[in-house]
Amino acid sequence: MLTLFSQLTDLGITQFALFLSSAIVFILTPAIDTVFVINTTLSQGKKAGILSVLGVATGVLMHTFFASMGLVMILGVKVAMSK
Repeated sequence: MLTLFSQLTDLGITQFALFLSSAIVFILTPAIDTVFVINTTLSQGKKAGILSVLGVATGVLMHTFFASMGLVMILGVKVAMSK
């Protein structure tokens, strides 16, 4: 780990340990969608919980799709402008 840390420091990442520890905290912390699914499941039952999971997953997929399409458009314009 120390050699990886020194290599990353050489690349310009001077606060890698701080970044890694905060990333781990954010990954382990449940987000609002998790709270929503748990709340819906406990208050309205298993079927409503499953439907809320499907709704959240659909929203995440749509968000990812449109974000990737936007990135493709930005990169496409950049390539077209460089020619």
